[in-house]
Amino acid sequence: MAASQGEQLNVLCERYLEIVFSDRGNTFLLLLQAPLIALFVVLTWRDVDKPTDSLYYVLALTALWFGTFNACREVVKEGPILDRESRLGLQPGPYLLSKLLVLALLSFVQCLALSFIVNHSIPLGGPPFFHFVYLWLTSLGGIALGLLISCLMSNSDKAVGSVVLVLIPQMLFSEMVLSHEHASSLIQWAEDFTFLAWAFQGMKEITRSEWSYIELTQAGVMLTLLTAGLLAGCLFLLTLRTRKARA
Repeated sequence: MAASQGEQLNVLCERYLEIVFSDRGNTFLLLLQAPLIALFVVLTWRDVDKPTDSLYYVLALTALWFGTFNACREVVKEGPILDRESRLGLQPGPYLLSKLLVLALLSFVQCLALSFIVNHSIPLGGPPFFHFVYLWLTSLGGIALGLLISCLMSNSDKAVGSVVLVLIPQMLFSEMVLSHEHASSLIQWAEDFTFLAWAFQGMKEITRSEWSYIELTQAGVMLTLLTAGLLAGCLFLLTLRTRKARA
């Protein structure tokens, strides 16, 4: 495959989109997750006078779930194809970016539906657009996490089974589960490396009467940096696999 990286990216994105849209049943189920979970959220919090911290936490966790589950099988299921095309000149960068772009589009629709439906019934406080932005950034982090799982696992079943094991620490290392006054310094340190902590901080800050732009920016930057770190890990693993396939 002598094409440039840009040409490879275009071809890979087109092919991946065709695969996603051709598998209408699976794509429909993935898109159906957002309105169904939004409905459950509305049923749970509909009698509450104002949004609670737990609501923001659940929304952030849902967004993280969207991204991680959507992406966890996308590399490992294409193992033989990836190895064959790597020998023909496929570059790991365009391959990874094609996965990220298409999955980002899918999570965009999911997070938009989730935030719109919930906010329509339970006003989240502050501009709804900003809630959506933090949810989408969290979902992008989930995509990076899922792709890393997919690069590490040897088959799709193991990849899916690993999702819960990876998300549990994200859930537990949180002030929502254990307040800082009771949490050890190690747990508080680990919390800084979870997507849920920064998504929760950003969504909470939006609801304040006077925003701290430093807090808002910090939350967005940290979500982006954590995502970039995981994607760098994916690229490293794909590069090793590509070199092994060509050896």
